[in-house]
Amino acid sequence: MKYQNKKTGTVIEVNSEISGGDWQEFKPAKKTAKGKQEKKSEDDTADEVEDE
Repeated sequence: MKYQNKKTGTVIEVNSEISGGDWQEFKPAKKTAKGKQEKKSEDDTADEVEDE
């Protein structure tokens, strides 16, 4: 079972149950439909160019 620490964001995988106050069961985010992921627009990439 995977658990995530609420304070640090650390994810661990253990065989036993954890009952500490800062730990919660880790459930990965659901994947979006294929091809529906957000893409960077051309305007966003312009910010990445360094001034010469």
